[in-house]
Amino acid sequence: TITVKPRPIGALVNTGTPFQGQVKLGIPSDPDIIEIGKTVTYEMAPPTGYTNAGHGTTWEINNIVARTRRGVIVPSTEYSFVAPSAGGSGKLTFVPKAALLDSFITFSFNYSDLGPHFCDSTIRRTLVVAPTPKVDFKFPASICLGEATLFENTSTIHSGNSTFIWRFGNGDTSDLNSPVYEFNNSGVYQVKLEATSFPWKVKKDTTITVEVGELPTIFFRINNKCDGNAITFLNGTTVGTGSLSYEWDFGDGSAIFNTNSSAVPPKTYPGAGVYRVTLIADANGCKSTLTKNAYVFAKPVANFTAPTVAVCANTAINFVNTSTISSGLKGSLWNFNDAGKLSTATSPSYTYTSPRTYQVTLISVSEFECRDSIKKTITIAPSPKPNFMGDQLCDNKLTNFSNTSVEALTNPVYTWTFSDGFTSTQREIVNKSWANNGPVTISLKSKYSNNCEATTTRVINILIQPKASFEVADICSGETARFVNTTTGDRANIQYAWDFGNGTDVVPAPLRVFTNATTQSYTVKLAASYLGGCSDTFSKTLNVSESPICNFTVKNHGNLKYTFTPSNTTYTKYEWFTGEGGYLNSPISTYTYSYNGNFVVKMKASNQAGCDCEITQTVGANTSVNNVVNSNGISIYPNPNNGTFTISNANSSAMTIEVYNVLGSKVLSKTSESGSALINLNTESKGVYLIKVSINGVTTVNKITVTN
Repeated sequence: TITVKPRPIGALVNTGTPFQGQVKLGIPSDPDIIEIGKTVTYEMAPPTGYTNAGHGTTWEINNIVARTRRGVIVPSTEYSFVAPSAGGSGKLTFVPKAALLDSFITFSFNYSDLGPHFCDSTIRRTLVVAPTPKVDFKFPASICLGEATLFENTSTIHSGNSTFIWRFGNGDTSDLNSPVYEFNNSGVYQVKLEATSFPWKVKKDTTITVEVGELPTIFFRINNKCDGNAITFLNGTTVGTGSLSYEWDFGDGSAIFNTNSSAVPPKTYPGAGVYRVTLIADANGCKSTLTKNAYVFAKPVANFTAPTVAVCANTAINFVNTSTISSGLKGSLWNFNDAGKLSTATSPSYTYTSPRTYQVTLISVSEFECRDSIKKTITIAPSPKPNFMGDQLCDNKLTNFSNTSVEALTNPVYTWTFSDGFTSTQREIVNKSWANNGPVTISLKSKYSNNCEATTTRVINILIQPKASFEVADICSGETARFVNTTTGDRANIQYAWDFGNGTDVVPAPLRVFTNATTQSYTVKLAASYLGGCSDTFSKTLNVSESPICNFTVKNHGNLKYTFTPSNTTYTKYEWFTGEGGYLNSPISTYTYSYNGNFVVKMKASNQAGCDCEITQTVGANTSVNNVVNSNGISIYPNPNNGTFTISNANSSAMTIEVYNVLGSKVLSKTSESGSALINLNTESKGVYLIKVSINGVTTVNKITVTN
């Protein structure tokens, strides 16, 4: 029989206070981490079922051994231990020395039961004494704003490696080993370097004060000049604090110019060219350098050739530019002293129109605005300005050419030359006829006694032209005038434009009705033309005489005797046809019929202009009295009218209406039972119409005038 006694278990080794290291699992593969000279504390919790107060009575820690990974025992003098008690857990304190650097140390705690079982157990806690980085760095003694500064990392570590974080005191960081850094602002910065060992992640840092000096803000401006002029410099360098000193190198091999003043005297260079100017500005050891080019521009020498004798006005003068320049490009500006006329051509041609003396100026300008100028005088002699004009350029009419030349000298000689071979030396007017139409070149040459001469040449176009003409006979009002076009031309397609005095038309031979109420004369004009050619106008007077108005009344004297009285008794001629074969020619005529019956009585009248009218009425002749129906009581209105009018009779009797034009053609026939009728002649031409109204076999004839 074997008896197995229980062992005390459940005791723990925990980290206590202080513990200046990194707490891990405390096993060989994941030991706690501690550094040389740092204090670590471990506290031991009693086994399960035991208390700190029972230490020494029911249980006890009877042995503590510390060994390295190679089995070397660490002397107990290297650490201290306080046994558990009613006042608390057991506590081990360990401060490693340099000899233990890089050592893995395992603490073994052996404890046992003091009865009745007297069994024991062991628990362990492993730590490593990790190396601490020695952090340090160095940098230049003087750091200037804007300079790239090397921060050299001089940190070391006993074993392993380290990673680094730089903190430059302005929020910027870097993880490079030895970074190059440029500060954006001057001032004092606390630069910190943080090192973390690998693999134990032991951290160490150091902070060093870095002062960044301000670099001068260097600036200067060069006022470049043309050769022979001193170049000036404007120094605009600034710095926030401290004083400035300057060093100038003007780039021409002369001595370096040092000064504490921002002012610098003008510099005269030995000739045209490009000079490298360098300025070094120093502020408390921080220097800024700026180099610019100073340009001394080559200056041109202006010159040109010009006529030395008088030149005729209106003659082109060629100015030859002989200006020179040692280097670079040049341009020209000419002032001809003639109403502000200028030119930028190299060798321009210019024509003066007015005779006098002119001072011509040439300004030669380099590409950099370096200038030289020269003036020369030229004389302009009077020159003719021939000019002429023609009145009409049509092939059927004589053209008068007038000399409109303005003469500066007296008695010039003129020569006219026409392209058809005609010439003339007349001074004022040349009359010219044309054999053909089409283009003609005309030249007028004028020559002065000073031998200055000029010619004006023009090309004119002689246009085709018809000869307008027409015939027309005088008419009476209401009649149609017939216009016989007798226009002639040398080709077809003549265009016509008629003006009758009361309207227009474009047909070759128009017909026109004139309906004036009184005698009137019209000036009729005909314009004949060719498309794109000349026109001709012919006019003639057309006399339109007033037409008489025929109407008459019939008076029954009884016993077949009747008197015919016209409504107008002032006409020069009257003719009466009684319908029975009788003929009368007095204004008021009396006639006795031979027998009873209905007779058609016709009246004709002519006025002084020879214009006629006629009218008929039916007369019922019998032996009784008052048996003649006349036209009284018939109304036609309005008259004149626009083609629409009304016919009515006082008795409201039925009536037959017939309308005839002046040619005798019937244009309308209508019957009215009510004694009133509306007549519409809107489709007919304007003019005079005869209206025949028949009532109970008696016909009355009246005239109306349609105006539209």
